[in-house]
Amino acid sequence: MYSNLLVPLDGSKTAEQALPFARILAGALKVPVELVEIIDVSTMSLHVAADKARYLDVLIAEGEQSGMTYLNGIAATFPGIDVRCTVERGRPGEVIVERAAGEKNALITMATHGRSGVNRWLMGSVAEKVLRASANALFLVRATEDENTGDAAAALKSVVVALDGSELAEKVLPPISELAAILNWAVILFRAYELPASAYYGNEDYLPNYDAMKKEVEIEAQSYL
Repeated sequence: MYSNLLVPLDGSKTAEQALPFARILAGALKVPVELVEIIDVSTMSLHVAADKARYLDVLIAEGEQSGMTYLNGIAATFPGIDVRCTVERGRPGEVIVERAAGEKNALITMATHGRSGVNRWLMGSVAEKVLRASANALFLVRATEDENTGDAAAALKSVVVALDGSELAEKVLPPISELAAILNWAVILFRAYELPASAYYGNEDYLPNYDAMKKEVEIEAQSYL
């Protein structure tokens, strides 16, 4: 199972929508949490006028200080959980992947979209980069227009597990089994099915019984599940 949760934040309410899920996971799994904010120096420099470039180091230092203050405030919403706060410089996607790689059993927990700006990063593209590059497990939260994250934990009651019959898809089963047992989730196994394209290659002398074929495929999918 997981050794800790890595929760990237960019200061936006949208990114904070991952926090209720991080609280329930950390509490149930009894693992520490690392909150991390990344100062994207290259992006910040694009928003600084040339005549103000000499003040970039000051702006970065201020960003690091305000970032740590922000993370410490978020940490206070994890009562009874060991929380570490980290502010780093670099490209957000790369920093997240590198930090998680140092702990192979770390679970990256983040929202799929954030907010862009001088001291923000576009969480959508970052989440995609992390998804493609990280070898760690990810818990991605689809951000919605509702920005009310509060201080509570999310209430998860069930999990839908999509399977296609492959060994690759089945790799999700062990962690789901453990999480479902710990969090008392109802597990819904799901498999979509369709007739192979060759089933539609009939001719004048032979027309397949599509209803019978569909029933056979359905029974096979159900038997597998």
